[in-house]
Amino acid sequence: MKGLDVMQPPPPAEPTLPDDPELRYLSLAGLLPEAHRLAIQRDLGLVARLYADVEGVPRLQHVQWFTPIEMALVLALVEQYPHYCPYEVLLAHFTSTRVSERVIERMREQAYEARESGEWDVLMRPMRNVLSCVQLKRRPFGIAIVSLGEVGYALVPARHRGRETR
Repeated sequence: MKGLDVMQPPPPAEPTLPDDPELRYLSLAGLLPEAHRLAIQRDLGLVARLYADVEGVPRLQHVQWFTPIEMALVLALVEQYPHYCPYEVLLAHFTSTRVSERVIERMREQAYEARESGEWDVLMRPMRNVLSCVQLKRRPFGIAIVSLGEVGYALVPARHRGRETR
């Protein structure tokens, strides 16, 4: 077919959505069963508990939205797991969007001064209030946040509350 112009296919359409936001998958051994993972998307404030069923098919068990400040505390806790998260690290994540060793050291000094001056509760109350909201939201994940007295907080498996059989 002489003389026919062959039309080139149109260029691929520009994507209308940005690339998938970064998801972090955490196994948290000892905190979650082996086939379970937490998927965290920081920018959207989403945490999801995923698991693989008996056939290996991924399943969504629970998803929860966290505010940016709640997410900062969640990330501080999971980044320290399986160890506890010191108060100064939580305070650094609570007060700064860019946490560095310098910010953590400044929070350590501020916490020490607050203990010495009797202002500890004044310093900690705002962070504890947000942490209590995180505590409520984390229940369906089977994870508890426990206070470790004078040092910080830790993630532990949640105990199931129900009627005990005698």
